[in-house]
Amino acid sequence: MYFKVTEFNGIAPVIAPRLLADGVAQTAENVVLNSGRAVPLRTNSQVTAGFSSGVTALSNAARTSIWRYTPESTDYWLQWDEDVDVVDGPLPKDSHDRVYLTGETYPRVGSEASMISGATYPAVTYKLGVPALTLHSTITSPVDSGFTGGNRAHATDTPVAGAFPSNLDSETPNSVAYVFTYVTGFGEEGPPSAATSVIQVTDNATVNSSEANQTVSMPVPQVPSSPGTFTTGHKWRLYRSNTGSQTTAFQFVTESTTFGASDGSVKVIDALDGDELGEVIPSTYWISPPDNDSNTYPEGPMLGLTAMPNGVFAGFAGRRLCFSEPYLPHAWPVSYRITTEDRIVAIAMAGNVLLVATEGNPYIVGGTDPSAMTAVRLEAAHACVNKRSMVDMGEYAMYAGADGLIAVAGNQVQNVTESLIDPKDWLATYTPTTIQGFLHEGTYVGFYSTGTSSRGGFMFDPRRGKNAFTTLTLTSTTDPRGGYYDPEDGQLYLIDTTGTNRKIQKFQGSATLSTLKWKSKKFVTPKPVSMSWVSVSAEAYPFTVSVWADGTLIYVGIVTESSGTKTLQVTTPSGISNSTIVDTVMRLPSSIAKEWEVQIESTKNINSLCLAESIDEIRAV
Repeated sequence: MYFKVTEFNGIAPVIAPRLLADGVAQTAENVVLNSGRAVPLRTNSQVTAGFSSGVTALSNAARTSIWRYTPESTDYWLQWDEDVDVVDGPLPKDSHDRVYLTGETYPRVGSEASMISGATYPAVTYKLGVPALTLHSTITSPVDSGFTGGNRAHATDTPVAGAFPSNLDSETPNSVAYVFTYVTGFGEEGPPSAATSVIQVTDNATVNSSEANQTVSMPVPQVPSSPGTFTTGHKWRLYRSNTGSQTTAFQFVTESTTFGASDGSVKVIDALDGDELGEVIPSTYWISPPDNDSNTYPEGPMLGLTAMPNGVFAGFAGRRLCFSEPYLPHAWPVSYRITTEDRIVAIAMAGNVLLVATEGNPYIVGGTDPSAMTAVRLEAAHACVNKRSMVDMGEYAMYAGADGLIAVAGNQVQNVTESLIDPKDWLATYTPTTIQGFLHEGTYVGFYSTGTSSRGGFMFDPRRGKNAFTTLTLTSTTDPRGGYYDPEDGQLYLIDTTGTNRKIQKFQGSATLSTLKWKSKKFVTPKPVSMSWVSVSAEAYPFTVSVWADGTLIYVGIVTESSGTKTLQVTTPSGISNSTIVDTVMRLPSSIAKEWEVQIESTKNINSLCLAESIDEIRAV
């Protein structure tokens, strides 16, 4: 009787070890199983580029978020203590190289000029969104102020009885109001100010056959006291109503980079006819995203910034899902918001729809226009227990639920670890509330904590069937507290603890191989037998093979090679001298048992292993 493993698979702890399929493991650690062989993972490599001069690590040990910023092909590592989501600007040829982020106090925007100006990146970021300007005072109807025939009639902001010069013709005056907008140095236009009071003006007033227009003068607003945004090159714009109402459309009059003084002494003059007005104001409903103003937003600032197709950004605050104007990440109209039944935990793109994971049922949201997004609540009670577990996997997305990893593709929701891991073991072993998930080569890579000093990791790919789930060994220098998947180079970068600082490691970025550990199922015989031989087919050496009989470790052998000579060292049982071997076939101590297990540890590829009663069986298979 013999047992042979020629195809190495992952673990399925929900199944009793004696009932596992052949090739399915009890332990599959630090191993790649895509080829059917057991192939060790590569170790991580330290990243030293992308820091300020003379620096090779993150600035402090509290860093939990990183993002690689690459303007003009130069790397800069942005770093934060908070859980931060970062998105590239929607414009492919943005002259400012802007990025947008949530998670640090309030939504922010940064540019190349602001973010890489200091010793730690980002040096400066600005509050996302554009404030509305505050007017100095209301304006009043024009009055006669030194009119002379053929010249313009002038207006002041001082109310005077008798609204119109007596020497103008009898044309009916128009009722107009004005609004100002603030425009940042990025060219982002904000919502309008409150409208001025309505005043009366007359177009094309004529005196002695000479055309004369009445002019309106009003104070220019001050710079916002806390604009929270990029100010170099900022300006204001003035718009005038075209129908005489404070609630109608406003059309462009003029703009300037000169702001007013606190006393209102700086004025702007409007002398345009109605048909000379410019475009209708575009920013009437463009407000900032939810921020840290607890009076306005008691559920807190917007989080989870995510890029959608067509230049639309999405985020969430409490139960409110928010959308930006296309290609205008500073503008977040209230009318675009969608309210869910339960508090939102995380969002991510899942194919061509947005997955919204909540404390209750998930939603999928689709559409091309943010004003007409459609939200569908999925009939699957799979709450998301951890924002940082959400990962965009491409055509689908995955997150940690209370009973397993949840995958959503279209309107299909599935607990993809259900057949592998018991829900109780999922909670106890993998602590889903602590999982940080990342994408790497099409695989979900998760890291978790079970206490202050106990941490672990796993890799899961639902496409791999029996090869789907393997585990990772963490050490003092491979203990991720955050990370970043770079879609440009397809690499995963992790924050690893190293002394008092934290370094950035490229996941599997080294040529050095880690030590794989793979333990077989419990092979069960109909009656007690003596498995006397074990063989291992390895592509190189060293490797360690261990054998258990009815749960007792009976054999540990280490095979090394030097100058073409293979040497066997037996550590269990003790007292056996090293020996030279030709084939990697090893004699086991005499044991009678019904349950047999074998484990292999190696930094090299393992092709197969075999347990047998006789050496003839070993040689035959």
